[in-house]
Amino acid sequence: MIEHTKTFYENIIDSLRFALSDKVSIIVIGVILTLISTMEYYDFGYTGIGIIINIILIILILFESGYSSKIIEETIAGSTKPPAIDNVMEILKLGVKESLVLIGYFMILTALTTLTYIFHWLFPSIEVLIITNIILSAVLLIFLQSSLIYRAHKSGKVREGFDLKGIFRLYSKLGFKSCFYLFVAGLIAQVVIVSSVFNLSSLEFARIIRFILKFTLAPICLIFSLRLFALQGTID
Repeated sequence: MIEHTKTFYENIIDSLRFALSDKVSIIVIGVILTLISTMEYYDFGYTGIGIIINIILIILILFESGYSSKIIEETIAGSTKPPAIDNVMEILKLGVKESLVLIGYFMILTALTTLTYIFHWLFPSIEVLIITNIILSAVLLIFLQSSLIYRAHKSGKVREGFDLKGIFRLYSKLGFKSCFYLFVAGLIAQVVIVSSVFNLSSLEFARIIRFILKFTLAPICLIFSLRLFALQGTID
């Protein structure tokens, strides 16, 4: 277990150094993010090429998700360097687990949102509906973020991502201030991941600038934000 840094600022400096310490991981993740953000804009339908491209796209997304999980797990375990990309199957397995947890929380959100619409149908109030859905989304987002840290502290099994009692215990150990910074770091990480994977191709910059963003800055920001997120979830 690494020594928990005392301030959010110190964690930022640590995460920046961490993100810049391994050129190999920057290049590999940069290539993957570039391929994902490029391939998703091509639609070949249900042709042979389309099926192959979709399979490749799924594998790349799982790899990115798995490597992200590995950064969090190894940071919690005490590592000071980005994970080595030497076991692709292990990383893909982590990506599958992470995706299953995400799908689980999405299904819970969908079910709860459906119930709010039924309630709205019985007792019409658009303001209550909006506020309720915002609260539900925020609560589930917090639990989803916390599940990543909790699973890293435990054995990493999928079911541990839904251990609400364990997640509450984790929050109590971290304290309010650390939990607040954990939430902030988690938001940063998720925004970076989403923008890196899905939005960069739509930026209205010159091609060379777009390439630099996808191939260099995006992976650095991704590794940095995940490291920061994990550091905030480290228990002394």
